[in-house]
Amino acid sequence: MKDITDINVRITLANYIKSGQTIVVDFYAPWCAPCRALAPVLEKLTGVIVLKINGDNADDAVQAQVNSIMTQFQVTAYPTIIIFKDGEFVKKIVGANINAIKAAL
Repeated sequence: MKDITDINVRITLANYIKSGQTIVVDFYAPWCAPCRALAPVLEKLTGVIVLKINGDNADDAVQAQVNSIMTQFQVTAYPTIIIFKDGEFVKKIVGANINAIKAAL
């Protein structure tokens, strides 16, 4: 699992998506209890790359990038999971619904 925290969050995410691998993007907030409960389950997923994007950054420049990504993918709640396969969007799952995540993979 990789937490994308740098100013290049948009570029980093795009590069992972373009890689063609199966990518699970976890939009979370540190204060979100369902997010914290979901994290260990996501860590156990195999055959995928799990990327975490904090939606509540202290760094305003990073937060501006994250806000842009969240707007692009219409992320309005935490946790929100977005799955990409072969560089294409597959599914958006709102909430800590591991069964829906596994079904989408």
